Amino acid sequence: MNTLNTETPMPPAMLVKLEAVRRRGRKVSLLSGFLRGVAILLAAMVLAMLIDWLVGFYDKPWRWALTLTALTAGVAGLIHGCLLPLLRSRSLASVAREVDRANPALEERFETLTGFARSDEAPEFRGSEAMRRKIAEQAAAMSSRVAPESIISKDAISRAGKFLAVVCAVLALWFAVDFARAKTLCARFWAPGSDFSLTQLFAKTGDVVVGMGDPVTLETTEQGNLTDLAKFYIRSAKGRDDMVELARTVAPAPGFVYTQNEVTESFDYRTRAGDGQTPWHHVTVRERPKITEAKLR
Repeated sequence: MNTLNTETPMPPAMLVKLEAVRRRGRKVSLLSGFLRGVAILLAAMVLAMLIDWLVGFYDKPWRWALTLTALTAGVAGLIHGCLLPLLRSRSLASVAREVDRANPALEERFETLTGFARSDEAPEFRGSEAMRRKIAEQAAAMSSRVAPESIISKDAISRAGKFLAVVCAVLALWFAVDFARAKTLCARFWAPGSDFSLTQLFAKTGDVVVGMGDPVTLETTEQGNLTDLAKFYIRSAKGRDDMVELARTVAPAPGFVYTQNEVTESFDYRTRAGDGQTPWHHVTVRERPKITEAKLR
C-alpha cells in the first residue's frame, strides 16, 4: 500500500533517517549508473573502431551501422543506469528492511513500524496501541544510530569507476601507440559519413570522354599513408565488374596508373588503397561519326 495508516504514525526521527537512506541510495545508483553508462559507450566506441580497422569498411552505410549500433549500446547503458533509477522510487518498507539488516540492534523495529503504518488491518490485529507506541518510542530513540553512509556503500560507484578507468586507459594507450590511426578511426566513428582515412586517394583524371577504340589512361594520386599496391575497380555499362591490382608509381607524383589500349564501352571506375578510396568516376565512350561516300567526294 502507498497510504499511511494515521493510527500508527511513524516517529519523525525515523522518517528522516529513512528518507536520508533513500536519497543516498538514489544518488549512489545515479552516479554509478552514469559512470557505467559512459564506460559502456566508450567501450562500444573502442570495439567499433577496432572492427573498422580490422574489417576496413569502405562503404559509408556500413560505417553508419557500426556507429549507430555502438551508440545504441551506450545510450541503453545510460538509460538503464540513470533514467530508470529516477523513475523507480523505493518504498519505505524496503528501505526500512535494509536499515534493519544493517543494524541488528534495531531488532526489526523500523520494518515493524513501517508495516504497521501501511497495514489496513483492524487495530486489534496489529497488537495493542501501547505496544505500538512503545516500539515507536524505541525506534525514535535509536534513530540517531542509523548512518546512511554505513547502509548504502559506495562500492557500486567504485566498481563503475574502475570499469571506466580501464576503458579510458585502453583508449589512451591506443592513441599513444598509434595516434594517427586512432585519431582517424575515432573521427570516422563520430562522423561516419565523412571521408576520413590515413590514405587519401584522388582521381586525377576524373570523368573523361574518349572516342570508340581509343586508348585511355586513368591516374590516381596518393597522399598520407602511402601503399605499394592498389585495387582498381571497373564497373561496365553492361553490369560487369572487374578488379585489377596496380603497383604504385613514384613519378611525377606518388600514385597509380591504369591504361586501357582500346576502349569499346563506357564504364565507371574507382581506386582503393589502404583505408582510402576515390569516388566513382565515369569514362564515356563516344562513337566516331561515320564517313559517307558523299563526304569522300
